[in-house]
Amino acid sequence: MKDMQDAMAKLNNGSINLSQYVGLVGTMSDFKFEWKDMLPFSGSISVFAEYRPRKSQLMAVQKQIETQIASLPTQEAETLFQLKASYQQQILVIERDYERQRQEITLQAGERYQMLSKDLSTHLELQFLMFTPIKKNLLTERKALPW
Repeated sequence: MKDMQDAMAKLNNGSINLSQYVGLVGTMSDFKFEWKDMLPFSGSISVFAEYRPRKSQLMAVQKQIETQIASLPTQEAETLFQLKASYQQQILVIERDYERQRQEITLQAGERYQMLSKDLSTHLELQFLMFTPIKKNLLTERKALPW
């Protein structure tokens, strides 16, 4: 339990990210943890949770590289420039993956809404068809009662 609390403290102060935390907790226990055990919405939604931290980390490293490039000899500056370009590429990959996952979830939600709307309409039509004759019959019987 102490190890888990230490890992949570590291996560909260920013010395490790969420995926490192899950790795630490998963390896310190006899249980076999999976992503879905720690994150209730794994898969597409875990991409949303990790999107900002991953992008922020890559951008911070990229800015650090940019500050170092200016003070280096040409060959080293070129190597760091290539490294910076690879980080920019990773940022683009993260943004594309995020956008693709967001569109997929939006599409799934729209399809689900359409299905629920159709099911509701069908249900209401059936209720109307089943109970309209009964209501009419009860109304006729009530009118026929001598009051």
